[in-house]
Amino acid sequence: MNNEGNILAEQWKKRYEALPPDIQKRLDDLSRHFDCGESDYYKLQYIKKSYVLPEIGDVFVCKPINNLYYYGVVLNAHIKNMIGDDMYVVLIFNSHSDSIDKIDFTLDYGNILLEPQMISRALWTKGWFKNVMHIEDLSDVPSYGFYKYCYNHPYWDEYDNKIEKRPKHLTIGATTVYGLGYGITKELIIRGQM
Repeated sequence: MNNEGNILAEQWKKRYEALPPDIQKRLDDLSRHFDCGESDYYKLQYIKKSYVLPEIGDVFVCKPINNLYYYGVVLNAHIKNMIGDDMYVVLIFNSHSDSIDKIDFTLDYGNILLEPQMISRALWTKGWFKNVMHIEDLSDVPSYGFYKYCYNHPYWDEYDNKIEKRPKHLTIGATTVYGLGYGITKELIIRGQM
């Protein structure tokens, strides 16, 4: 058992306490809505269903409640692990368009909105993600991993293999469309974009 405490919770607490009071209040309100299952305050908006299998390098858009299309990229695809047989690792960027028809995306790992997340294909098949282009070369993907608080080792990759050194980006395991929408909305509030 890791006795250091939950490092992601401690990291969030430190970040939250450094924010201005008005942003803290908005985040508290968002958290209350999340705890009550009031997803209208943070859920992603429907775009269009797709049954094409997402692949590494696919660039997609998602639409949080602020009516802008935010870009994301598939970092890894068709992952089999203890969570499922067809999982994906995606990264959401702080890069957006006001129209799905105006594609203006540049791969920039210095402009991340939401750290790598493990998700299921349902985000495409239910219509919350829509692929808009493909990139052959993802260049130097920053290191990422998943934190398992209750395990004797904290850092893991998407295949449930231990990572010895803490990666640059560390998040929880798989997330749902509601968790993803909540995470994106939280980051947009912090950055003053919502």
